[in-house]
Amino acid sequence: MSKLKPALDGIRIIELGSMIAVPWGASMLGDMGADVIKVEPPQGDEGRGMGVGRDGESGLFVGSNRSKRGVVLDLRSDEGKAELRKLIVGADIVIDNYRPSARKKLGVNYEQLVAIKPDIISISVSTYGEIGADAGRPGIDPSAQASSGIMNITGEAGGEPLKVGVAIADATAANLVAYAAMVALWVHKTQGIGQHVSVSLEAGLVHIMPAQNGQYTVCDYVQERIGNSSLFYQPFQTYKCRDGRYIHVAAYNDKFFCNFCCALQREELADDARFITKDDRLTNSDELNVIVSGIFLSHDSDELMQWLVAADTIAARVRSTADLFADPESHKKGLLVSADHPTLGPLQLSGVPVKFSATPGVISRPPPLLGEHTDEVLGGS
Repeated sequence: MSKLKPALDGIRIIELGSMIAVPWGASMLGDMGADVIKVEPPQGDEGRGMGVGRDGESGLFVGSNRSKRGVVLDLRSDEGKAELRKLIVGADIVIDNYRPSARKKLGVNYEQLVAIKPDIISISVSTYGEIGADAGRPGIDPSAQASSGIMNITGEAGGEPLKVGVAIADATAANLVAYAAMVALWVHKTQGIGQHVSVSLEAGLVHIMPAQNGQYTVCDYVQERIGNSSLFYQPFQTYKCRDGRYIHVAAYNDKFFCNFCCALQREELADDARFITKDDRLTNSDELNVIVSGIFLSHDSDELMQWLVAADTIAARVRSTADLFADPESHKKGLLVSADHPTLGPLQLSGVPVKFSATPGVISRPPPLLGEHTDEVLGGS
């Protein structure tokens, strides 16, 4: 049998984006075989200089920009605009995160793109979308966390609103960019048309809160800030162990509570009148968590995890990024994969999370150096 082509072989994407949402979404498509051409200004994607890095390459940029070629064009110049138009003629999709005024000034709003290629697919990412009073306003990931409501439900009980520890709005929007591209490509294939697609960070976060939105529309319930706990079942907590490590446990029904009690060698807790039903455990959660916390503080995390796994409980060790990278299982499962960078050397990058049996995604290229492929791409390759 001949080797199958990558899933998106033959699809060309022009990426006009910076930071995370657009670059990461384009990388996902590149992992699946699309030819992604990242167009940067002479000073580079702003993400190149953001946060910690080494040898002139930031971790943020390296982590968000694999499986693509890098081109430098000065879109403020007529020559740069002309070169971009040539690239668009041969492209299937253009993805950007410019504000509307910048998009028009640079010649890449949807009307201008259609004039270049009538069936082009245009995907634009913004903080608040293209409709309403906030359309066109500047914003970044925490702005969307605040406006969507997700920041209001994140934090310790009785504490102040907190942003999520990762750029969850950007990451969600990146996934939606890939989703939008797939749907738009199918429409193009079946109906022969291109179209403009708007993706917003705010809408993405509202969309990933179906439970919270459903609870409000059904019974006007606004979720409280509850830290790592739950208002609906117990034990559902992060417990500190004797060695200073943490384990999160979720026993959301009687079966898993019984398993949890067996794991801790405290089977009698499952028959304790205070903890027999889910409602009992909620009512007496303070007493239950005092008992459980005492047990965890009396044992190291490795021993506890052995017990918890053996008893078929829902439990996970709280790991740092360093823990993740040091764990051989991370590589075995493909959570991390290797790539060789031209200046940084061997890297471990996030793997492709969706596993296709016949056309698996792969990291086809390491993150590009600034302008690394300009001559190659503009020369027609």
